[in-house]
Amino acid sequence: MKLSILLVILILSACSRIEFAASDKDSIPISWGAKASHDTFVRVGGVVPLYLWGAVESPVPVSLGAAFSKEGALSVSKLVVGEDSSFDVWLPRFFSFGMYWPVKWQAEGFIQKAKFEREQ
Repeated sequence: MKLSILLVILILSACSRIEFAASDKDSIPISWGAKASHDTFVRVGGVVPLYLWGAVESPVPVSLGAAFSKEGALSVSKLVVGEDSSFDVWLPRFFSFGMYWPVKWQAEGFIQKAKFEREQ
């Protein structure tokens, strides 16, 4: 009985949280507003595995600068960050009884690429 009460309290008090890092020492500039030189729309995303109903936080924050750098971005503007809740996220949560809690995130914005990449 005590174990079931403790389990219910843990489930109801746990919440998932993802930390995003936009300013690393090797990161690219990211702004919320629009910039004229940013003309390419890009969407990036990933999955962060959390455990125990999200009570165990991710040890490493998601680096938005690294994610956009893989797309060839020199800088990002009009950034929008969100969480995606689709079937492929809820299915593992359900079958693992919350022990494995994947969180799918996506970020989109307009990027500035190097001039030689735009001309190709």
